[in-house]
Amino acid sequence: MAQIGNAPVIKSANQEGRPNTICYRSAEANDDTVVVFEAGPLGGFEELTAITVGPMDAFAALFKSCTTSTKVRRLATSAGELRLGGDMAVVAKALRAGLSRTKNGLVEIPFEQVSKVKQKATGSVVEADTASGIVADDTGGKVRWFSVYFAQSI
Repeated sequence: MAQIGNAPVIKSANQEGRPNTICYRSAEANDDTVVVFEAGPLGGFEELTAITVGPMDAFAALFKSCTTSTKVRRLATSAGELRLGGDMAVVAKALRAGLSRTKNGLVEIPFEQVSKVKQKATGSVVEADTASGIVADDTGGKVRWFSVYFAQSI
């Protein structure tokens, strides 16, 4: 985030458990792209747990005041096959992963595993449940917005 620029931390809702966010929007007049960095409860509200990318109208009014950045633009928000306007089935195939629908009608490519992590406080190695993946709104068959998430719990 240091490369994108300084931005204020925003609490995404006045509810307990909602992530702290930092958001940026494109500085280009004809580009409505927004990038949101989230630090949620499984990251102690300080460790990055998700990055969400999409057009301004896909997000709550809270993000209309995002910090502008010349580094945020539609062409810079893709990672391999994952991109706005892309096809999640192609992303899943590229990742050799399964694709499922959530109860909210979103599409998800989940990855879950047990991994070994070193605890910062004690230095000991323990097992942690790791959940990561991609959630996207593919209304109309094309990705409208996507979120890449990562969380570990010990």
